[in-house]
Amino acid sequence: MSFECFFLFQNYPLDVQICHVKIESFLYYTDKVRFVWRPGNFSSVALGDEISLNSFELHAFRNKTCDYMDQWGENPCVKIEFQFTRQIGFYVLQVGG
Repeated sequence: MSFECFFLFQNYPLDVQICHVKIESFLYYTDKVRFVWRPGNFSSVALGDEISLNSFELHAFRNKTCDYMDQWGENPCVKIEFQFTRQIGFYVLQVGG
């Protein structure tokens, strides 16, 4: 799975970026489909070695359930938030070098 994350730069170069990924079903409701995180924050998500951003470090991630009701039923949904912290040393090397 791949996704894009739009960064906000108000606190650059001391910024922290949060990226949200949401997975939900628009065809089936929770009576047919359920998305469930395994117990423990890290057991449901495996991060590949190819994840890298030169100037950021993956600081934390948090998974959540986000099921919601609409007029026809309850929609299954899970969400994960990735928190990236800028590596200030990389910034100093780019600006000073």
